[in-house]
Amino acid sequence: MSDSSEQLQLLLQQQHQMLASQQQLLEALLGKLSIQQEFIFDADSGHTFEAWFGRVEDIFRVEFATMDDAKKVRLLLQKLGPNEHQKYKNHILPKHPREVNFDETVNILNKMFCEQASLFRIRYNCLQLTKEADEDYNTYAGRVNLQAERFKLNVLTSDQFKCLLFISGLNSPVDADFRMKLLSRMEHDDEMTLQTITTECQRLINLKQDTAMLETKSVVPSNSVHAVKTGQRQNSTKSHKYHSKAPKPATKCWYCGAWHFSRFCRFRNHRCTICNKVGIFKKKKGEVLYPSGD
Repeated sequence: MSDSSEQLQLLLQQQHQMLASQQQLLEALLGKLSIQQEFIFDADSGHTFEAWFGRVEDIFRVEFATMDDAKKVRLLLQKLGPNEHQKYKNHILPKHPREVNFDETVNILNKMFCEQASLFRIRYNCLQLTKEADEDYNTYAGRVNLQAERFKLNVLTSDQFKCLLFISGLNSPVDADFRMKLLSRMEHDDEMTLQTITTECQRLINLKQDTAMLETKSVVPSNSVHAVKTGQRQNSTKSHKYHSKAPKPATKCWYCGAWHFSRFCRFRNHRCTICNKVGIFKKKKGEVLYPSGD
């Protein structure tokens, strides 16, 4: 009986020592994690969540492998900056952070705080990198190393590099539209070649010329119609003014009976078919009848 009691006591002592050892290890790991800077997102400087998490990933996935997800999530979120933490909480609403497992939390943070610029822009800016006058060489080397990693030289093909140089040289204001369209095309097509770009440029030139031609054709008829309508309005106005200024006769025309001066009557030289006299329109039963109008 005493042997069993001693064995049980020894077992409990070993468990206590193991728990104490694990606690010390956990505290050491937490201390190691605490010295890591909190994550502050800055895409322009390459401070993405992917880059930051790469420095602490082994702590979470190896040293904290036996830790439950909820605790790992709490430790991870504690390392986020105030703005980043609030953005994450707003993003996953109506869920609570404890309802999202560790791997899913990492994936969400990777998508939220990733590179904002296109890969082409990152590569273009890398080629424009220069040393500041008051910058020491170690700091400059660090910036070069960072931008070179963002450049992803290991996945850059020969055709992509040629296209990069081609578009980088389109600095003239005349080429601004082409540069924008080619950039958009390159972001969606990783297989573009120099020949593809030149073909696309020619297509854009043809499209621009066709558009200009259609605009010219649509303007000319419009101007012509406007000129015709303007001329018609002017002629109508002149005619109206002429008629409004013309004097009116005091009596009807004695040739035809209409309201106009006799000297303008078209029947003044008309010869009557009955009496054969000039100026008489028709004669019936001894009386002269005049036309009732022009």
